[in-house]
Amino acid sequence: MHNEKGIEKKFSLSFIFLFIIMWLLFGGNTWNADYANYSRLYNDISEFSSRNTEVGFYIFSKICSLMGLSYNTFLMIYSLVGMLLIASTIKKYSNNDTLALMLIFIFPFLIDIVQIRNFMAMAILIYSIPYLVSGKLKDLLKYIFFIFLAFCFHKTALFYLILLLTKIKSIRKIIFFSFSFLIVALIGKSAIVSVFSQILNLERYGVYLSNSESPVVTFILFLYIFTNILLIGYVARKMNTNKYKEFSDSYGLRKYDQGKFANLILKINILGTISLVFISMDINFLRLFRNLIPLNLIVFTMMKPRNRFTTNLNEFVHSILFFSLIIISNIVFIVLLSYDEILYPVFVHNIIFEWLSR
Repeated sequence: MHNEKGIEKKFSLSFIFLFIIMWLLFGGNTWNADYANYSRLYNDISEFSSRNTEVGFYIFSKICSLMGLSYNTFLMIYSLVGMLLIASTIKKYSNNDTLALMLIFIFPFLIDIVQIRNFMAMAILIYSIPYLVSGKLKDLLKYIFFIFLAFCFHKTALFYLILLLTKIKSIRKIIFFSFSFLIVALIGKSAIVSVFSQILNLERYGVYLSNSESPVVTFILFLYIFTNILLIGYVARKMNTNKYKEFSDSYGLRKYDQGKFANLILKINILGTISLVFISMDINFLRLFRNLIPLNLIVFTMMKPRNRFTTNLNEFVHSILFFSLIIISNIVFIVLLSYDEILYPVFVHNIIFEWLSR
């Protein structure tokens, strides 16, 4: 990749160091809330079929199993593939790769060490988003292909086909559509449940769709999503000033406007409010919006080049708000709700730590 001066962009040493730490935490993990289930599925994969889980995850597991790899070796390969997909998009768009990765590490990476099928679906989604920047038909078809590939690892990824509506130029029209759809869908929730139960075709999703989340929880999460939209909107506005205009794409053959990418992520966040229809049924569907968080963090780091401290009061306040949102996300969704199942096991139960303690 080349930047606008034609110099190849490379990952910083700090990024590589943090990447390795995250990879080892993921691939070396030996216990978490879902570890026993996935380990059993992997070790007994010959007794299962693709009907027991998504076909992409089944094939990936089957190939590694046939190669005689242990479950943790499988996790090492699996996590490396997903992290490289995420790193690809960070490299394309972030002005501070280490900060972007560090924020993703804080939230939501730790949860996806547990929810490994969702992790791969999220990674493929993050990788595919650059194809939405282009208005070319072939790129949109590539995006659709990758969403169906993500669907092969987690069926909820089908939700992200709605992001094709970002091709609507008017943000006001997207806002109108999103909130109109949200209101109508919340009123006609039973029809939504019927349609998606047939599409997902797995018993556990039927259970999620038949639930009803607390209105208070749903409202709080609405405020959470709305806060993300406001913060990304600020960045999008800044990216459209002359100060932040050009940046290189992945091939160094074209130059995109940073504002164009930031506007895309703003539209994605607005469309992401539709996920509240499913979140109102079960908190497990929060992953539909959570998977978009890495994109927000990448956009945020466009304004935070390495070795640069802002002297602008508005930028400083925005930075404080954004960092606070990430820290609060970590505290609420991991520390308070899932400390024993996520945070503690990730930093205690690891094959690397076992080797070092010998």
